[in-house]
Amino acid sequence: MKVLILGNLFTYPSFSAAAASSRVSAYARGFVQNQVPSIVITLSNEYGYEKTTYEDGFKCFVALQQLKRNKYFLIRRYYKIKKYFNVISFINNEKKYKEPISAIILYTRSPLLMIYAKLLALYFSTLLILEVTEHPLYDFKKYSLWKIFFPGAIYPFFNGFICISKSLHKYCEQYKHTKASIINIPPLVDFVNFKGDFSIPIKDDYLLYSGSLTIHRDGIDNLIKSFHLVSKSYPSLKLVLGGKWYDEQTKKEIFHLVKTLQLDNKVIFLNFLPKKEILAYIYNVKIFCVARNDNNQTSSAFPTKIAEYLFTGRPLLVTDVGDISDYLADGENVYLSEPGNPQTFANKIEYILNNYKIALNVAKAGKKIAKSSFCNNKNVKRLKEFLEQIN
Repeated sequence: MKVLILGNLFTYPSFSAAAASSRVSAYARGFVQNQVPSIVITLSNEYGYEKTTYEDGFKCFVALQQLKRNKYFLIRRYYKIKKYFNVISFINNEKKYKEPISAIILYTRSPLLMIYAKLLALYFSTLLILEVTEHPLYDFKKYSLWKIFFPGAIYPFFNGFICISKSLHKYCEQYKHTKASIINIPPLVDFVNFKGDFSIPIKDDYLLYSGSLTIHRDGIDNLIKSFHLVSKSYPSLKLVLGGKWYDEQTKKEIFHLVKTLQLDNKVIFLNFLPKKEILAYIYNVKIFCVARNDNNQTSSAFPTKIAEYLFTGRPLLVTDVGDISDYLADGENVYLSEPGNPQTFANKIEYILNNYKIALNVAKAGKKIAKSSFCNNKNVKRLKEFLEQIN
């Protein structure tokens, strides 16, 4: 068996801290650990790579194959179309000279890329599996026709689905082909990415959230409001926010909120840092804080950062949405809070700070959960067996 992971939601070969890249990295290394050759191909518009590279035993291919961005629009369009033919040529070469690919795992929310992947699967006679980690209609606000016909018109293309939550499993069950199968794979921790010594980046104690900076989904505004309430009792405490802004409007709103609450010197915004750089902040944090709202999008997803935070053995406070309480229990291996309630979240932060030795024991139990439930090796072994059954 050989597995190809294909998509446009992750970047390679340098793994970033983005959830999609972390999950794909965990998959690929998990396959290697289970003696399954794996190849990762990114169709993202990533410049700087012309050759196939290798990452800890698996092969990476950046389909764009351009060292730098060309200044001419038409030439850029040419290479962005050509990357799809580069993928065909690459797979053809793999099939001709080595063990043929038995399954393509597709990581995308683009209907056009799903159609392209189906044509690839037919041409190369492979299984086609769709990775589903977000609600399928999240990206189709402006495209009403796609919203009407998707996923009913496209999901029957797939031989199987990998779902990150029970909600997404139920959703895919409605539209899949009758012969297609579904497996649930929770967030994965790739232990290889969490090794090394990391110097303290900030002298003061700090709370940390790193990930997408959104209001509707990730509740960044509520987290700042909660921190404002706590900072009155802990004046030296800082809040560190790292990640990519959803859009400029969100950034303006959050900066205005920080200024209004007079937190300019207490809230630290990081740029979107590579995995190795963000780990220094992750391993020296006082408390991880994830204040997601409760809505259709968050109830379907399961943040990869939850598994990664647990593995550090540091206290984690997270709002109870989606499948989180299926794996974790408040006060036993994590701290759970009511979504959309800054005061309740602030009370939990203060409790953890005031009972930090107890919180560290809770975090120690959380690390055990990360190793048992979110280990990439164990879950990819399940995925391997799943692929063998439907092959």
